[in-house]
Amino acid sequence: MKYLILTVLLATVQIAPPVPGKAADNPAQTPAQVKSDGNASQAKSLPASAPVKTDGSGPAKTDSGEQHPDDAQHTVGISKLPAVTITPAKRDWAYWGFNFLLAATSGFQVYLLFRTLRAVNRQAEETGRQVEVTAGQLRAMHEQITEMSRQTDIIQKSVRAAEDGAEAAKKNVDFLVSKERARISVEIPSKLDLGDGFFNNVKYRIHIFAPTPAVIVSAEANAGTNDEITLKYRFTHTMGITSIEARQTTVIEKSTYLIEVVDAKFRQAIYDKQEFVHFYGFVKYRDIFQSETDEPHETRFGYVWMVGADIKGGFLKMGEGR
Repeated sequence: MKYLILTVLLATVQIAPPVPGKAADNPAQTPAQVKSDGNASQAKSLPASAPVKTDGSGPAKTDSGEQHPDDAQHTVGISKLPAVTITPAKRDWAYWGFNFLLAATSGFQVYLLFRTLRAVNRQAEETGRQVEVTAGQLRAMHEQITEMSRQTDIIQKSVRAAEDGAEAAKKNVDFLVSKERARISVEIPSKLDLGDGFFNNVKYRIHIFAPTPAVIVSAEANAGTNDEITLKYRFTHTMGITSIEARQTTVIEKSTYLIEVVDAKFRQAIYDKQEFVHFYGFVKYRDIFQSETDEPHETRFGYVWMVGADIKGGFLKMGEGR
């Protein structure tokens, strides 16, 4: 409604009002009408003439400056106005037509502006809806990220729990394997009896603890002398034990030769700690929980026999591996 009122006001301002008291120009008016109009106007505008006074000596004179008693009795009256015909000119129609077109154009512009405003409002509403939708999507994405973070934390806790469970299971398996797998150790008597001569027999025992069977890979041992308490060389002989002997818990007695000239001088050198008798070797084996490609278990052993005033006699254990 406000746009319609604005259109009417614009059209009213642009239409010029006619001048009061002035007839519209009409090029089609006839000369007789023009002359009649002119005479009528002239008759309306000219005052009445004064009476002419004559005397016998000269021409008649007009007493314009004199007032006579008869002046009040002579009046001029207009009994009928002349007819005036106003015919619209072509340029008046053009003027009105231009004003009408201008008003129509202004109204159409207002209509277009109104439609543009409606389109802008619809676009603004659509943009607002899109912003709301985008905000909703962002909120949903944030919630999804938060949920994924919670799930990630849960998964990490589950993984840690699984790792802890796997570690506990591994420890249980290792404990079971350690409890049930075979073990082999080597022991020598604390006292060594050496007789005179070049060959002396050194006896030792192989202890096999086998809740489950052991598979012998290799086993070697040797006895020798040296002028130091530490061993300088390692020359060994095969023990001669088999996997059949290691299938169950048992003790196997074995011996090896000490190749050395034993006499009173050698005994004195041992007593004075100038010579030492060494016994050393190793046993490699696998248990039933290992495959053939696994590294075998290895038991290394070493003993030294010493006597003297400060030594009660016998072998001292120098070290043992697995």
